[in-house]
Amino acid sequence: MTQETPYRQKMQEIEAADEIFQAGWKSLRPNHSARETYRLLDREYEKRNQVVAEFYELLSPLWGPFLSGAPKAVDAVLDFLEVDVPAFRVGYAKEWFYRRLKRVPLSEQQRSRLLDIAIAILGQPGYRREWLALSRLLIVLADGTLISRLERLSRLGETDFVKRRATLVLEKVIANSKVYRGEP
Repeated sequence: MTQETPYRQKMQEIEAADEIFQAGWKSLRPNHSARETYRLLDREYEKRNQVVAEFYELLSPLWGPFLSGAPKAVDAVLDFLEVDVPAFRVGYAKEWFYRRLKRVPLSEQQRSRLLDIAIAILGQPGYRREWLALSRLLIVLADGTLISRLERLSRLGETDFVKRRATLVLEKVIANSKVYRGEP
């Protein structure tokens, strides 16, 4: 995990900037129109946008090499995906990478890391924007190990929400995976 620290740091900056903006919004909005609230929070709004832009600048050099399957770029993307900070607009980037990982060649170690990330995310309570793209990726990555891990999570997940989500993903993977439909 060579790149995890810069990603975590930038996501934490986004999270902090968004918390400041949201707190201002909650305090001002009851007595002001949305337009007026945005005007009053212009500095906080711009700060949050600036930090988000810096985050995307950090990720943007990965896009080309990642899409061409460069192993170091794929590892850097996995480093990013392993960081679990629920920051404003970060889910869009994660969703984008999950969608493209279906077509990127993965080493066995990268595949294993990706499955660990997926199980960790599915084991978290709460909704994540990238959840649907991740579950579709799992259809492509399906094997016996993934199925057993999903079965375990569907039985032993922390909350009923986690159990239901794991069950849904398990059903989706089994129903749509070429491996489980007997296709080559």
